[in-house]
Amino acid sequence: MKNIFKVFIVLLSVFALSSCANLDLEDSGATISVRGDASVSVEPDEASFTISATNTADTTEEARNLSASIIAEAEEMLLKQFSVDEDGISSSYISAYPYYVWDSDKSENVLAGQKVTIEIEVKISDLDKIGEIYTALMDIDSISLSDITLDKKDKSVAEEEARRLAVENALKKAEDYLAPLGYEIKAVGSISDSSTTAYYRTNGLLKAEAASLSDSNQINYRLGDIEISSSVSITFLIDKI
Repeated sequence: MKNIFKVFIVLLSVFALSSCANLDLEDSGATISVRGDASVSVEPDEASFTISATNTADTTEEARNLSASIIAEAEEMLLKQFSVDEDGISSSYISAYPYYVWDSDKSENVLAGQKVTIEIEVKISDLDKIGEIYTALMDIDSISLSDITLDKKDKSVAEEEARRLAVENALKKAEDYLAPLGYEIKAVGSISDSSTTAYYRTNGLLKAEAASLSDSNQINYRLGDIEISSSVSITFLIDKI
């Protein structure tokens, strides 16, 4: 009876492990597959956002000119007032289409004009200017501004560190699973990488401070780090200790 109970405990342990790792304990070619995860925080050195203008007019040309004039004003401000690099400004989207509204009297959609949207993407390296730039751009009527995405131009060092930590995490998991079963790692069977970069968006975190706005009309922002993440799946060949 004691032997049967021991066998039951071992089987129960292996079953529990299967929810966290793929474990194959056949006599030959035994393996265990685990996933390792890690992330490294780095300070951003680049910010990007989009500026768009949408206008409706009787003709497509009129709507285009209205939207283009708003974008042109924003570009001039960025280049002359804030010395943004011209290479950091690029066209990202443009659309033109008929605009319809619902006519309740006719019970149908009727043509109300032509709508044109023009959007540009802006990248800046001087992050200290973000608040000042946004404050100035908001003075332009009918302009739309996106939230801000922070990035690191050279992520190679952080990516290397994240991959190393992910492998160490996978190795530790495998050893933790195998030790109670009396197994050890003897070789690596396969490795599959699925690294990602978590770009930090300012949504909800870059806030205008009411006191500052009332005193100087300047928007102040809090900038956070970005995370470089790495995930790796490793299959280890294992053997009895």
